Amino acid sequence: MAFTAARLLNILPSAVIVGSMVTAFGVPATASAAAAPAAPVPYIVAIDAGHGGSPDNGHPDQLFDPGSVAGNGLIEKDLTLDVARRLKARLEAEHVRVVMTRSGDQFVSIESRMAAATQAGANLFVSIHFNFFQDPTVGGSVILYPHASDKPFAQLMSDSLATRLGRYGIGNGGVMERSTLWSHAPMPAVTVEAAYLTNKNEAEQLTRDGVRDAIASGVLSGVEAQAPQIQTLKAQIVKYQKAEAARAAAASAAAAAAKSSPSLPGPSLPRGLPVMQLLVVAAMGYLLVRYRRATIPVLAFAVAVGQVAHARAGGRQPQFRTRRGVRRRRSRAPLWGGVRP
Repeated sequence: MAFTAARLLNILPSAVIVGSMVTAFGVPATASAAAAPAAPVPYIVAIDAGHGGSPDNGHPDQLFDPGSVAGNGLIEKDLTLDVARRLKARLEAEHVRVVMTRSGDQFVSIESRMAAATQAGANLFVSIHFNFFQDPTVGGSVILYPHASDKPFAQLMSDSLATRLGRYGIGNGGVMERSTLWSHAPMPAVTVEAAYLTNKNEAEQLTRDGVRDAIASGVLSGVEAQAPQIQTLKAQIVKYQKAEAARAAAASAAAAAAKSSPSLPGPSLPRGLPVMQLLVVAAMGYLLVRYRRATIPVLAFAVAVGQVAHARAGGRQPQFRTRRGVRRRRSRAPLWGGVRP
């Protein structure tokens, strides 16, 4: 069969019809809006404020543990909670998630403290304490660790505290293994004995906010030395938060613009009926009438394409049915028009 110009003119409108059918009736677009990135997972540090709880005459069975008491009246349980809160604020400023084993003056068992840190998935565990010794001349900060694998963390913490506290006359007492403390910790753990309450000079220094801030800052530096990824995560979190704020601002601006823009007078199409689809359907109707002979097979193909697209969009496999026992009759008309060879 010769490929004539008349047949080409019939084929071209048929191709337009196929494209129109696909556009108008739901072949899903391959390009979709990029999903928003997942929020970065922050680093988690458990802060344990040592001791806690007060006696209650109304409940004589209630447990309490004040810790050591200095000659100037400072109580260890109050100092540990105060420093823990200062440390918490500094860690959160670095976008670290903080888990406090106690947030007030209450008694918490050793088992419950570690359980809180473990259940939260803490990456590090830092217990805040203050030391006590019979000899009042002994002083300095001491870092205790439960296992040999925790010694590097303890050494980093000791060096950081020595840098911060040396200016206040609180020396560096080094590190010491203490297997009876936090022996079941699944994460690196240290106990910070920041100063001696039995040392008159150090106890006096601990009454100053500047010294307590120095302890918190020293512990923060020790944590960041152990976990340098905190700064990388901070940058990622800040970037994510800025992107989220920009998306929220854009959505709010778009909603405000849509709300404030006046609607144009005049007739409008029913909601849910796009103008583009109406124009496509009208063009399809014209082409079907004008090139009816050429469009019969193409229309069948377009319907099949639409069925496949609809089925796949719904997560189903397309199915086609035929009637058995019915013999198809060939059309006497040429398929694409023109003269039969």
